Amino acid sequence: MIQPQPILPAVSDNEADSVLCDVQSTLDSLADMAKGLTQQKLETVKQQEGLEQRKALLQEKERILADKDEQLRLLEARLTREVSNLERNAEDNARALAERSTALKALAESVEARDRSTAKLAETLRLEKQRNDELAESLVRRAESLDEREAALNRKEDELAEKLKQLIAAKDRFRALVKAFNETVQFNNTLNAISSTALDDDQH
Repeated sequence: MIQPQPILPAVSDNEADSVLCDVQSTLDSLADMAKGLTQQKLETVKQQEGLEQRKALLQEKERILADKDEQLRLLEARLTREVSNLERNAEDNARALAERSTALKALAESVEARDRSTAKLAETLRLEKQRNDELAESLVRRAESLDEREAALNRKEDELAEKLKQLIAAKDRFRALVKAFNETVQFNNTLNAISSTALDDDQH
């Protein structure tokens, strides 16, 4: 007498559907995460390019400021020489005052004209220096702003790295889920094969 083979429990269609739903949900989540990370990476790259351009502009402005500072130094040296010359001329004129009063008057008028020119030059230099100082302050503020934006980009890059780690972990979970699903399908197939063999034996 042939003994009946024990019937092993089979995975139900509802359980298989649940596994498939989990797989699809995981795939959708991974796709959304990948899309978000790609967009954030593009934005970060664009911001970094803008930052590099602004840095280049800042360096160019700093070079221009250095050139203007050099021009100011040369003008100040020229002013010093002019003042020295003026003082020497005044001393010479004072010594010759008794003999050359008429010439001294003309020379005094020339000196006054030079004084006015020197004062005008000094005012021009003062205004130029004031503009340079304002430009320097503006550059410092822009540099600080760039540093803050760079720090923000670094923080965003760290956030992207963390999200990438989460994506990798999610992919690992997905692989494990797919593996479990495949094992379940293989187990089902094995059970079906065993059941078919048992039925064939019973029929014979």
